[in-house]
Amino acid sequence: MEFDEIVKNTGKSKSTISVHLKSLRNDGVISFKFDPDDQRRKIFYINSRFLGEIEPPEPFELEEQKTSFLLENIVNKEIDKDGKFNFSHLLFHTFRSTLIQEGFNINPILYESGRRIGLALYEQIKADDIDAFIKNLKEFWKDYGLGRLELKLGEKIEITAYDCFECELLPKTGKPACYLDAGIIEATLSSFLKKRSKGY
Repeated sequence: MEFDEIVKNTGKSKSTISVHLKSLRNDGVISFKFDPDDQRRKIFYINSRFLGEIEPPEPFELEEQKTSFLLENIVNKEIDKDGKFNFSHLLFHTFRSTLIQEGFNINPILYESGRRIGLALYEQIKADDIDAFIKNLKEFWKDYGLGRLELKLGEKIEITAYDCFECELLPKTGKPACYLDAGIIEATLSSFLKKRSKGY
């Protein structure tokens, strides 16, 4: 926002705004760029990464939020040999679908979380060659109930996820939803390729 806009929107004096802007700049909270149409004007902005967004939702309850859906698709379906259901899946799905219902988009946070998980996970699945590494990644995915991965190697690496724990039960919107998965896979593959290029 340009200086005069800030003054107008806050209803404060120019001197007060100047003092606060200087303080916020010194603390690294805000920065500025010059207006491309007028180099004498500064446009101030908040120093931050995009973490998510909120869109006011229509007042409705997602089918994927209803108790009957959770019972049918998770609690009564994902029973192990000891008669226990996958509580982690119930927790993640309910949390994510509640955010969607309330109009929150946290995809950037999920992606960054996945990337950090992937960097830590790499130590558990690393291998000396690409085939062994991919085998380890696929086995990890299956063993921990994350779904099933297929990877095709070529000029591009094609990755297909089946029975995805992250998005399988979410509303079908026609948009990507596997941001946690994407972060994990990108970090593990990047870690392998970096190590390989250094003679690992």
